[in-house]
Amino acid sequence: MENATRHGIASNCCPSCIIPTEKLGEHSETGYHIRLHQDYIAVYKESDTTSLHASGVKNIQNTLWSIPSLNPPELVRADILHNILLGVFEHLMDWIQCFLKLHD
Repeated sequence: MENATRHGIASNCCPSCIIPTEKLGEHSETGYHIRLHQDYIAVYKESDTTSLHASGVKNIQNTLWSIPSLNPPELVRADILHNILLGVFEHLMDWIQCFLKLHD
């Protein structure tokens, strides 16, 4: 969801490639075309909302498009520290619950 907001795409679209919504999460031997964000600039400037919508792109000016030689999907990575913290917290809460059960 965070990637969809940052990249100005619909929430059910991949920020990296043009994969049909119903195929998200499936493995593909052939792969799909990479999203060319620089092409969206021209389509946005032409106000071709139909093409943007068909590509899963919102009709907004994305500031990431204006940075030369930037591939937006590679810019933002998952927050590994946040994921580790959630895992440690969940494990700690399970441990506390087991400890409390033993001492009841």
